Amino acid sequence: MLVAAKRAVRGSAFLLLVEFLALVAAEPCSTDGLVRLADGLTANEGRVEICLDGEWGTICDHHWGSSEASIVCQQLGLPAEHADAIYRYGGGSGLIHYAGFRCNGMETQLSLCPADQRNSSTTQITNCQHLEDAGVRCTNVPCTENTVRLNEEVVQVCHDQQWGLLCAPRGIWDQNAVQVMCTQAGRPSTFPRSPSRRVFFYDAPVILNDITCNGTEDSIVECAQADYGSFTDCANIAVAHCEAQESCSEPNAIRLTRFSSDTMGRLEVCANGMWGTVCGNAATIALVRVACRQLNHAPGGSLFRESDFAFLLDGLVPIRRTNVVCAGNEDSLSECSFNGADGDPTCTHRDDVIIMCATQSECNEGDVRLVDGQTSTDGRVEVCLDGFWGSVCDDRWDSRDAQVVCRQLNFNGPSYPLLSFGAGQSSTIHLDDVHCNGSEERITECSHSGIGIHNCRAGTEEAGVICTNTTCEDGTVHLVGGDDVSRGRVEYCYQGAWYSVCASDWDDSGLEAQVICGSLGYRYESTVVNYDEGRGNSPILPFSISCSIGDSELDDCAKTALDTNQCPHVAVVDCEAICHTVGITDCEMCGSRERCGIVTTADGTPVCNCYSDCYDYGDCCSDLSNLDNCSIPECDDGAVRLVGGVTNSTGRLEVCANGLWGRVCNRFQYWGPDNARVVCRQLGFPTEDARVVEGELARMFGVSERAPLLGEVHCIGTETELLECSHTSIGRHLCGVTVVPPVPDIIITCSEICQPPCVNGMCNINTGNCDCSPGYTGISCDEDVRECEADNGGCDHICTNFPGGYNCSCRAGYNTDGTSCRDIDECGDGSHDCSQICVNTPGSYYCNCQRGFQLVGGTECEDVDECEALSPNGFCSQVCVKH
Repeated sequence: MLVAAKRAVRGSAFLLLVEFLALVAAEPCSTDGLVRLADGLTANEGRVEICLDGEWGTICDHHWGSSEASIVCQQLGLPAEHADAIYRYGGGSGLIHYAGFRCNGMETQLSLCPADQRNSSTTQITNCQHLEDAGVRCTNVPCTENTVRLNEEVVQVCHDQQWGLLCAPRGIWDQNAVQVMCTQAGRPSTFPRSPSRRVFFYDAPVILNDITCNGTEDSIVECAQADYGSFTDCANIAVAHCEAQESCSEPNAIRLTRFSSDTMGRLEVCANGMWGTVCGNAATIALVRVACRQLNHAPGGSLFRESDFAFLLDGLVPIRRTNVVCAGNEDSLSECSFNGADGDPTCTHRDDVIIMCATQSECNEGDVRLVDGQTSTDGRVEVCLDGFWGSVCDDRWDSRDAQVVCRQLNFNGPSYPLLSFGAGQSSTIHLDDVHCNGSEERITECSHSGIGIHNCRAGTEEAGVICTNTTCEDGTVHLVGGDDVSRGRVEYCYQGAWYSVCASDWDDSGLEAQVICGSLGYRYESTVVNYDEGRGNSPILPFSISCSIGDSELDDCAKTALDTNQCPHVAVVDCEAICHTVGITDCEMCGSRERCGIVTTADGTPVCNCYSDCYDYGDCCSDLSNLDNCSIPECDDGAVRLVGGVTNSTGRLEVCANGLWGRVCNRFQYWGPDNARVVCRQLGFPTEDARVVEGELARMFGVSERAPLLGEVHCIGTETELLECSHTSIGRHLCGVTVVPPVPDIIITCSEICQPPCVNGMCNINTGNCDCSPGYTGISCDEDVRECEADNGGCDHICTNFPGGYNCSCRAGYNTDGTSCRDIDECGDGSHDCSQICVNTPGSYYCNCQRGFQLVGGTECEDVDECEALSPNGFCSQVCVKH
């Protein structure tokens, strides 16, 4: 039997090829055990395919010889007397059903012969590839004396009506000898060579040895020392590859070879009238786009090199192109820059380019889309080029680039660039160094480094955008982010969208703030607070605003172009209102200071209320006949209450001032047990358990919508009411709306909310019950949940309980990913101790040996002397040679 030392196939490329070939639908068959011949030159020869489980598949050539070939020919009713085991009919595309057969010649059909290994749902054939598919030639005619043939590139010579082999020691079997062999076999070659592989097992005698040719002989037997004989000690059987350089007529034409699909193969180019390969020393995905476009396929796909498919190296042609560099938009490979075969002397055929073109376009050329965003208006930018989607690197990505993308997507509002958005599924980067001037209609009109040319890392440097639509009238102003309508961040409508206003250049005169408040219906005192954080999502207005005396609208003020990256402060104003400016005439004075506040009822009607620093409520509305226009006191000044809890003994602390409830500020963390005891004492609760609630439990009470009234409270713990403690004036505090981060509310508890107290969990203030931590149960969360008692805790193998939880573990030979147990592939991770072949089994593995070896001690393999063990004469017809 002839078995070549096959080259290993790189894992990733082989898997891709398997997936590619799997696209070919399996061909059904009717009866298991039927055989047929495929891809032969005549009906009497071809690759052997056998029916198994209703599907045609191939047979690996392990132990494939004349006995097996004869049985196949007899089963098919074809001449079988001189049937040959042939290997030159190419690989199939379906399953490999059998690893090999061992026939004795007496069987009536191949399926009755002992099989080495059968493919099934539980046993996969992994030590054979389609390039090893077995074939036969069925004939009754013996060979003609001195004729030659190639059987899977192994040289065979006919002598005494049987085929024999040629022994070819290294250095003697050279290109001259191969040339003579190819010419005599009727396969003249302009590129003859001796493949760099060795044949170790064979079932034909060695009848020629040590020949020396000069290349002009007509027959191998004319070469020097070409005497027939019987040679039993041969270390190297002659092999030959015959290939004529195929001519071509169209300069710079390209084609794909070596695969059965017209969309995948080795890339070859026509140069100087001959086909040749392309070295991949400088190839990128841009080359794939150009080649696929030139071949009239969708201009996108994948790039490989010949070394990824090492078994394809048989059958080489000269290298014609090196250093090929494409931008990706060329129509032909000849438009890319390149050198000839001598451009890079380090190029070998292992660098030959192999490409796979996309079968169809998935999008329209030049389109853009936003993906992986929170809404349809934001996300990572992807552009359709060469028929498939790819991302944009964020190098040089700015607002003008974002503006073009949003315009192309039909958004009419402002746009904001996002950097490092994250990778898509394809992780293909189409464009880099995109630079738009902002007026382009499509992103492909902007300059860039070239399609597929980038220096970015997929997954960390993709560009994104936020797009908006017009939502306001240019020149209008509003305040956002404050605790009432008269306070907040200033936003100005520009080109249909809201922008924050830069306040870095505003001075202490307050003119801009007065203009803003006046245009909103407020007047008199206004203050500006500059701050760096909490800007919200709106961008900064691309010009600064400077107002003068006499300006009544912000739009009247002077405007100067601004670099938005150089604005550390945006404008926040507090418009202190005069009641009659909003149409409330019955609320005139607050003492003698002409200061009062306004509040808005649920239906939007404004009513007057004393401002927080007007302690005497009665002074606010002087016309007692119209008190209906004023707020009715809702509490007694100085009172305290706890709100938001399940009982009135726990909750957010509020204090009453000017007849209104308000928050108590905790700006400087003065609050402790002393303050809490005073609050509980004023409310009539015991003070032993009084405390301030903080952390996660405090956040369960939410945030008060009330305005802050009291701040910096400090008690010694013996006071009877909160206002007896030191504090700021009512309404004067450092907890205004512009404080970032917001000052938290004070949460007080005068008694334990949950009884009994929670041991392993948190007290839920909304229910008064304990929310247990995972793994615990019971009223006070003091009972362990025994997870393993219910369905083994969901574990595949072993469940181990411990207080507060459990874990899953696996038996020996498995590892776990949490609850499931996966078999450890000792053969794959190298932890086995097999000397040759390792076969994985569930939870374990066992060792096996290659042909010609037997297993010793369960792990080691020792050579078998077949010539002595197999009688007679090792099954050889003439001489048996042990290796």
